Amino acid sequence: MRYHANVPKRKQDTGPQPVDHLGLWLARAYHAFKREMLARLHNAGFDDLTPLHLLMLPRVPRDGIGMAALIETLGMSKQAVSRGLREMVAAGYVELAPDPSDKRAKVVSLGPRGVALGEASKPIKKRMHSRMRADLGADVLVELSRALEQVEVSFDRGAAEARDE
Repeated sequence: MRYHANVPKRKQDTGPQPVDHLGLWLARAYHAFKREMLARLHNAGFDDLTPLHLLMLPRVPRDGIGMAALIETLGMSKQAVSRGLREMVAAGYVELAPDPSDKRAKVVSLGPRGVALGEASKPIKKRMHSRMRADLGADVLVELSRALEQVEVSFDRGAAEARDE
């Protein structure tokens, strides 16, 4: 089964955009990445993956994570995370087990299909990275990754400052 994303047509670039659209630029880049990754994973046989699964799965380590920690990491509601987990358990991407340190809590770990997905995604990510390196140039890609790390740090600092106001 081939996956075809509904990709919106974009206007021709008309020059520099104002900086006040940084969040929009980041969101558009992420959504474009997600469209390509989902399409390639669907073509690799993981055609039941959804954007929610693609957001959640990279945050589940093989040895597991507590459900409360996963919810906090994702910054999503408990209900949304629970819904996604139910879907992923049914598909074999993750497994839920009781937390040995707290009988009321659950630990989320990768299931067999989640492990297979991780392996299948490695060459896809490598291919996408190689294309970015070819499109942007190796030096620009390195600088972009450094800049994005700083953007994250800056936004985290801003969120902390906002909480303290």
